[in-house]
Amino acid sequence: MNKRIHAVAALALTACSSAALAQSTVAFYGVMDLGISQDRGGVAGTSTRVTSGMATQSRWGFKGSEDLGGGTSAFFVIEGGIHGDAGDSTQNNTLFGRTSIVGLRSARLGSVSAGLQDTPLFTTLNTVVDPLRNGIARSNNLMPSTGFRASNSVLFRTVDVNGFSADFMAAAGEVAGDSSANRSLGGSVGYAKGPLNVRLAYHHPPVSDYLSGNSIGLIGT
Repeated sequence: MNKRIHAVAALALTACSSAALAQSTVAFYGVMDLGISQDRGGVAGTSTRVTSGMATQSRWGFKGSEDLGGGTSAFFVIEGGIHGDAGDSTQNNTLFGRTSIVGLRSARLGSVSAGLQDTPLFTTLNTVVDPLRNGIARSNNLMPSTGFRASNSVLFRTVDVNGFSADFMAAAGEVAGDSSANRSLGGSVGYAKGPLNVRLAYHHPPVSDYLSGNSIGLIGT
């Protein structure tokens, strides 16, 4: 009798696991970009090398989501940069130094995510308009990389409502006894409909981490 009950329980558990897997997705992805480059005119002479990230940064990661019903889903993303020519990390030897988040997404309200992620300022710069957004030349070659990513952060992003959308980020400084120390704040609001795409972005990073204390920009196409 006990053996039969155990067998039934095991079958039920397997069926539940199969149903859960049918509603969730996990993907492994990556980009490996390598090329041959030659530097001329240097003091030491010409240098020929194998270079990682000729057109876009080499990277790898995992991402997944699970449908929770009612238009709501849970998701995660972990992504790390790679020097494809040497195999080491591009973010100070961290395994997933580009993105490491978990969050919830609602079809009606938007999404909230926590972890290491792009700031609203960088998202605005990178996705709205950046004529230099490939690996050969990009905007952060021309200006300080202020507020590109934030760890220990929580990001809320609204859904698009008649062309309007917004997001807000707060990153904890995690200093005991002083909740404002090393804290970062940022956000953006924009309108995109038809030929018009305008977005105002703001980021306030810790002064100790960045050259400039505040960044604000109006970007449009």
